[in-house]
Amino acid sequence: MSPKAVIRYGPVLLALLVAPMLLAADGPPNLGTAAVIGQDGPTRWYLDARFFETNSSQDETDNATYSLGFVAPINNKTDAWLGFSTLDAEGRDPINLAVRSSDRDVLTVAIKRQVDVGSSVKCALTVGADVAVNTATRGVNVGTGNYAKQDTFVPAVKLQLEWGQPGHTQFQLAGQAAWWDDTAPTPFGDAVMNYGTVVAGGGGVTWPISSRLCLVGDAMAILDGDNAITIDNLLDEELVWSAGGTYAFNDRFNTTLSVYATNSLSPTLAGSTIAASDDGAALGLALRRDL
Repeated sequence: MSPKAVIRYGPVLLALLVAPMLLAADGPPNLGTAAVIGQDGPTRWYLDARFFETNSSQDETDNATYSLGFVAPINNKTDAWLGFSTLDAEGRDPINLAVRSSDRDVLTVAIKRQVDVGSSVKCALTVGADVAVNTATRGVNVGTGNYAKQDTFVPAVKLQLEWGQPGHTQFQLAGQAAWWDDTAPTPFGDAVMNYGTVVAGGGGVTWPISSRLCLVGDAMAILDGDNAITIDNLLDEELVWSAGGTYAFNDRFNTTLSVYATNSLSPTLAGSTIAASDDGAALGLALRRDL
């Protein structure tokens, strides 16, 4: 290339080379990213909807989880997370070995602290809880009307190790734990078995295929405890996973849209450890935007 061409087209070529580096992906749907917004970053809000498989008696809004949340920087290494998630699900449950309908409305509150390990490696610890905000949060036996109360407070923690620069392939290793109650009380007989302490470990990947489009995925195996209800109405452990894509719009609000599949019930810190009943899966849609 001639010197004149370099002068003329150099800025354009530089922009094309740098563009992929500008995409700061949020990471896979269930793990997120180990990066924090930072001291100068704006507050960020997100919407997340997960539509699980339905049967002939249900419409598209049944078996769904809807979530809204905000992430705000406390300082350049610490973020605060506040979100609301409402779950309306129907499937099998240990309550009298019958079909159940579950309603769960929770606030999720958490603090994420990032520790730099190296120039391209990040480590983050997130500590928080899911807190029920509705006294009707329970699992109901559709046939009899009997119910068991669900947890009102579930502390949880997540440790993430992430390496790779934004705009390039990024990998994660992660560990997560949620302290659910061992049993769920009911006024209709003996307490039923609950998830108990759930410990998971796994990782994820973010793979950019253009300056705006990323493919993302994660998987967390259950190392201790139970996180799913089987078709035989028994508690069991189930791999929690997600896979999909994220598209970054070219606007000043840093807007991204994610479309993905997952078997995780919700994006909350504790709820993300729980898999859908009967090996169910959901179509997920998420929108993120800076304020």
